[in-house]
Amino acid sequence: MSSKSAPLDLSSLSSPTFSSLDYFNAHFKTTASLTALESFASNIALAKDDLDTQISLSIQNQATQGETSSRDISQATDAILSLQSKIGAIATSAGKSEEMVRTICKDIKQVRSIWRSAKREERARVAKHMRECN
Repeated sequence: MSSKSAPLDLSSLSSPTFSSLDYFNAHFKTTASLTALESFASNIALAKDDLDTQISLSIQNQATQGETSSRDISQATDAILSLQSKIGAIATSAGKSEEMVRTICKDIKQVRSIWRSAKREERARVAKHMRECN
């Protein structure tokens, strides 16, 4: 490895078979290559700092999303409660309307019955009048 800082390939670190000794030996094959140890350590520190920054940003994003989700859930709950209230009012109104329709139908039946009775009486009067005239 040269003394120049090169980006580290950290992909093998997440492998279940990762061996820190093999990783170190792959980067420092000879005693002479240990001169790049300081640069390697610096690269690791930079990679750690980058990872810390990514983790911090991820946590901030999750917190923001959590707040947004909580607000969305609260708004959805309020909307559901409002909808339930409106549905209750509609159901009450529908019940009143149904009762009104029953009353109107009952009244129509009574009017029809009275009308039929009046027609029968009129016919009976006409028939009686006709008999008297003859």
